Amino acid sequence: MGTFVGSIIVNGILGLPIPYTDTELKTNLLPQEVSKIITPSDTIEFKSYIQYAYRMKSDSSVEYNHVDLAIWKKFFKSDQDLLTLQFLPEGDIIPYVSIRRECRLVDNKWVTEFGLPRGHKTYIAFIPNDSIHNMLIEHLNDKFFTNEKEKLAQSN
Repeated sequence: MGTFVGSIIVNGILGLPIPYTDTELKTNLLPQEVSKIITPSDTIEFKSYIQYAYRMKSDSSVEYNHVDLAIWKKFFKSDQDLLTLQFLPEGDIIPYVSIRRECRLVDNKWVTEFGLPRGHKTYIAFIPNDSIHNMLIEHLNDKFFTNEKEKLAQSN
């Protein structure tokens, strides 16, 4: 018992000042989904890597809307996990999700990693920078992020 308490104290004193390092846990490919934008004057249906459904009533009120990624049900464990959308860098063509976690990397023989608190898990969805996804992101920004300082995603 004394060794356990001593190791907790050493971890706390020597380990907590160690900064967090962003590490990639794994990546998963994004499958294509069917998205629909339905307004009183127009209906657009297209394939994208983000499933987006938006339906507007004839009186210009929103009947329903939702945004979904195929990874949502598979990997999200908590509502506090953060999802970020980014466009793929120039030259990349395969959309994927990067699952990342903030960890403290220890190079000290007195401190153990499992005794230190871990950081938050983040998910970064990399989608193609093409006309369909640019139109989708512009629609999301116009309808749902009008008062935000930073928009959902920005094209270059």
